Amino acid sequence: MTHERKKFVIRELRVLARQLDGIKLRYKYDWETNAHVVEVPKSIYDSENFISFDMKLWDRFHKRFPCVMLVFIPDDSDMGIDDIKDGEEYIIYGKGYTHSDAKPQGVLPSFWRIRKKVASMAAV
Repeated sequence: MTHERKKFVIRELRVLARQLDGIKLRYKYDWETNAHVVEVPKSIYDSENFISFDMKLWDRFHKRFPCVMLVFIPDDSDMGIDDIKDGEEYIIYGKGYTHSDAKPQGVLPSFWRIRKKVASMAAV
C-alpha cells in the first residue's frame, strides 16, 4: 500500500514540477509518523497557485488514503526532509532547473544515487 501512495504523490509532484520553471521538490515518506512529506521552495510556498495545488492534492490524497498524512513544508523549515531518518528520498526537478545534482526532468533519482554520482564525478 505504501508503494501505491508514493506513486500517487510522485505523479502529482511531477505535474507541479512541469508547471514551475526552475523548481526543485524533495519528497520522503516518514515511517515513524506515517506521513508523506514534501519540501517546496519558500519562494512558492505562500503563492496562491501553490496553495491551490496543495489543497486539491490534499483532498484527492485523503479521499484515497484517509489514514495517512500528506504534509508540505517550506525548504527553510526548522524541521525538514533531512530530519526524517528512514525512507528513500525523491527529488523532482522542474524545467530549467540548473544545479550540479540535476537530472533531466521526469527522472526521480533517490538522494543516495545523486550523492554517489557526484562523488564519482569528483574522482575523475
